[in-house]
Amino acid sequence: MADGIVTEPLVTPVDPSTKRMPFPVGDSWGQLIQALKPLPVKGSTKEIRVTVPGVLAASAYAANDQIGGVFPISNIVREHGGGGRVSHVMLWETTTQQIAADIIFFKENLPAAADNAAATWTDAVARENIAGGVHITDYFSLGANAFGKSTDGFDFQCKNNENSLYAAVITRGAPTYGVGGLELIVVVIQD
Repeated sequence: MADGIVTEPLVTPVDPSTKRMPFPVGDSWGQLIQALKPLPVKGSTKEIRVTVPGVLAASAYAANDQIGGVFPISNIVREHGGGGRVSHVMLWETTTQQIAADIIFFKENLPAAADNAAATWTDAVARENIAGGVHITDYFSLGANAFGKSTDGFDFQCKNNENSLYAAVITRGAPTYGVGGLELIVVVIQD
């Protein structure tokens, strides 16, 4: 203290290990508000659209069949080994089938059942490689087409050598889709 003026800070500097300002020592409301301010969010939102590949012309599916093959959701994160959160998924139909489906996301490109065959993976493969999944049960009809939206999402981490996830669409009903009849829209919040 020099000439009656306090020269020491009332608040300790930002803690480098947590990048947060500790609770203030002084009694200033401005310092309290500064200490409680949230840090800026680092992530960004990205929308990725992929036409479901491998669907044969006018394919009639049975419940639990895989629609198309396993396909990449490329560049879902900014860097290899990155992570994020799949906020929600939409399934766009060029028809109005509106059949419930599950979308399973894998950490690597796995061998899959053929289009219009029962979707099966071994326990070992599933346990090590599933990043998450969503259910699509409710649809919005737009006359000649429709889209369904998941109400759930999941956090994920890509493998060290990947910046993509891989998806499979599994029907829970008996729709008929043609080539280009389905588009998957994945909304992700990247770390």
